[in-house]
Formats: sequence, structure tokens, C-alpha cells
Amino acid sequence: CLQVPANRIGHGYFTAPQRKVIQEVITFSVFAIFSWFYLNERPTIYDSIAFVLIIVAVSVSIWQPRV
Repeated sequence: CLQVPANRIGHGYFTAPQRKVIQEVITFSVFAIFSWFYLNERPTIYDSIAFVLIIVAVSVSIWQPRV
């Protein structure tokens, strides 16, 4: 199930920083697809490394212990 991080639906489950990190992944994914197919620019290895690091940030942010 996709949740829109910027609206109030996700507020009950995710904190504001978690929603912001999820938003960054969504934005980066959409831009990568757009640049690859529309602009004909293939992602480099550095783009892939950056995307993996952003996914790691999401993992750390989402699966943090609840206090």
C-alpha cells in the first residue's frame, strides 16, 4: 500500500522526519526514471550508490526503536 508522505494520512503512523526521508526516495526514484527514459541519460554508478544510501537512510529512519 502506497502512502502519501506529505499528507495527514501517514501522520498517524510515521513521524515528520520519517515522512521526509520517504519523500526523498520517491522524488529520487521518479526523477531517475524520468531522466533515464525521457532525457536518455543512464544513471551512473555514483547515482546508484547515492540511491542505495538513501534507501539505507529510510531503513534506519523507519525501523528505529519506538520510545
